Amino acid sequence: MRNPLERLRLRAREVGATILLAEGEDPRVIAAAEHAVEIDLCRAALVGSRERVEQAAAAAGVPLTVPVLDPVREPD
Repeated sequence: MRNPLERLRLRAREVGATILLAEGEDPRVIAAAEHAVEIDLCRAALVGSRERVEQAAAAAGVPLTVPVLDPVREPD
């Protein structure tokens, strides 16, 4: 029998879920989103000011490849 965490990871991959991370301006959240996508765990999108997300990613040295949803500029 597999480790419970591994079972969750496999299930997440099978479902192909997209997660929206509301604290998209936090460098830790950006890094986590990028890592989740990199290991093919899920699709991810960050919610926040595009400029602030880009600044936080650059300051943390994290490449920003996931989509950024800016609710102020893109309310729909």
